[in-house]
Amino acid sequence: MLLALGSLTKVFSQADYRPGYIVSLQGDTLRGSIDYRNWLRNPKAISFHPSAQGEDRTYTPLEIRAFGVAGDIYESAIVQVDVSPTDVGELSESPEPQLVADTAFIRALITGEKSLYLYHTADQRGKNEQLYIRKDGQWELLIYKKYIRKQTTTGTQEFVTSNNRYIKQLAFYLQACPSIQKKMRDIRYGSTSLERLFRTYYECTTTTPAYEKKPEKRPVEFGILAGAAQTSVDIRTIDRLAASPLAQASFPKGFTFTGGLFLDLVRLRNNRKWSLNSELVYTSFTSEGTHYEQRNADSYTYTYINLEYSYLKLNTLVRFKYPVGKLYLFANAGISSAIVLQGSDRQTEVRYFQNTPTVHESKAFDNGTESYDLGFLGGLGVRYQRYAFETRFERTQGMINYTGMSARLTRVAFLLSFRLSK
Repeated sequence: MLLALGSLTKVFSQADYRPGYIVSLQGDTLRGSIDYRNWLRNPKAISFHPSAQGEDRTYTPLEIRAFGVAGDIYESAIVQVDVSPTDVGELSESPEPQLVADTAFIRALITGEKSLYLYHTADQRGKNEQLYIRKDGQWELLIYKKYIRKQTTTGTQEFVTSNNRYIKQLAFYLQACPSIQKKMRDIRYGSTSLERLFRTYYECTTTTPAYEKKPEKRPVEFGILAGAAQTSVDIRTIDRLAASPLAQASFPKGFTFTGGLFLDLVRLRNNRKWSLNSELVYTSFTSEGTHYEQRNADSYTYTYINLEYSYLKLNTLVRFKYPVGKLYLFANAGISSAIVLQGSDRQTEVRYFQNTPTVHESKAFDNGTESYDLGFLGGLGVRYQRYAFETRFERTQGMINYTGMSARLTRVAFLLSFRLSK
């Protein structure tokens, strides 16, 4: 399924030219159209088509001063980037950042008397968000670095701490507003929290920013879904149990109802193609397996294994969608976590000896069943306006999973959904 997501990304990497402008190295503004990708990671180059007749041209940060498109402003800069690793297992003992020079288009978050910029890096080992202020005509990186600190008072102990130099940098940079100094003690390093701080500064000083990107509300979509699911049961045993009725029984596939509610948290950048989808759904299945065994001409046995289970599931999926005309094609993949609402496993053994039956009933799974079922799922679908149709595949650990035996479930579902939010 992850391969499917990657394939869709490549197949549908179409151009999206929108009105914009570039500022040349000489300071001239040239208007035209820019291939806009609603970048999450700052672009290394842009494609520009001038309004006057001319061919498309690609520009790097060394070839223009700035560009603007779809309300975003990017400025060319040579900046220091912290590439210190952030994974706990790779943290160093030094509080000093590992800086390298980089040429980039950095995105303006707010500009004016005091300015804040964001560089969301790609292919770096360090943190993705690098934040900068403009001071005396120079770009200054706001320093924040996690590192390992050793304490030897009661034996050598290691713990993770951080160099929060950015707080002092901001306190000095925004000193014209004394009332926000206390707020900086607990300010988090991140574009969202620092944007709020800068807005507070402009309100405090009664000055007006030259540019301010209006905060975007994260789109939240919710609705209902319903459909049919076909469940197959695969019972596996160790060799000494391979001849048991459970292992030999054939379980037919059947369709049952499934349905519930969904909530989709859409990511703002990358043209809102990515989202985190959560679903709370009900599903069930009923299957009766049959096994026939004949010992001799006068003795044979029919074993009927009846399974009936219902679940309440929480599905968590990463979704990628792409517009094609008036439609959206989408693919998703994730995990399912289910609790058993009701479960029944009955085994009925009918033994015939000289055509005289003897009936024996018992539980199918002597060692009990699981009350929790974890699975992996993925799907492909299409959306039109508020409606969507999806075909989904799921495989779970099943209702039993103990030494010598397992019962894995495989589902193929066909789902219709309706988005209630506008």
